[in-house]
Amino acid sequence: MSGTAFSLSQFVTVHTQIETALPQALKEYDPGKLIGAMRNKSRNLENLLSMAIGQLMPPKIHPLGQFNFDRNTSIDAKLAPLSKRNVTKDALVSDEDFPDPRTGYANLTASAVCWDECPVYLDTVYKWCIENDMVLGLPKDMIDIVIARTMPDSTMPLLAAGQFHVNNSGHYNALVLEHGLRPIHDRHLRSCNFPPGSPIDKRTWILVLEKQRSPR
Repeated sequence: MSGTAFSLSQFVTVHTQIETALPQALKEYDPGKLIGAMRNKSRNLENLLSMAIGQLMPPKIHPLGQFNFDRNTSIDAKLAPLSKRNVTKDALVSDEDFPDPRTGYANLTASAVCWDECPVYLDTVYKWCIENDMVLGLPKDMIDIVIARTMPDSTMPLLAAGQFHVNNSGHYNALVLEHGLRPIHDRHLRSCNFPPGSPIDKRTWILVLEKQRSPR
């Protein structure tokens, strides 16, 4: 796995340099106008810095194992027996919400990855997947994994960021596996709102699969 190490001492050094240079760079500007501009642009600056840090820091990787993925069976059919496995779901987790045109079967290795130092943007995750011959898991992939095994607490919430559902209001939703809502149900599949351009929380794990090289 590739990645560039970026230590805390290096971050502190960069922070100190910015802190020293910023007042000099801004001294020629009108303070009132500057505050007004920053009020509108500070969120963009925060996002830019967060994305830059995410690209510098490699994620934590938790191997989940090797799984048989069935792309022929519908989501609705896969979900039917899960209640016996202490897994609940939202009404919005269905084939209608997450249509999957893939067919066939695949035996692939899956992992959960997490950028736990700061929120990360999907662009950073996409880039990491390309560099490491990985692809983002889709909802049907996550359901196959849940059917095969009980997910460890340490890798939840787990996000299937490979596919989003856009509802009638224009809201983007993604499938998330999280702790159950009731004591008797220890896992819950939820369709979670995910606004475009929003960072992924640093506590969230992301499902990735190795690239399928010889589909059958």
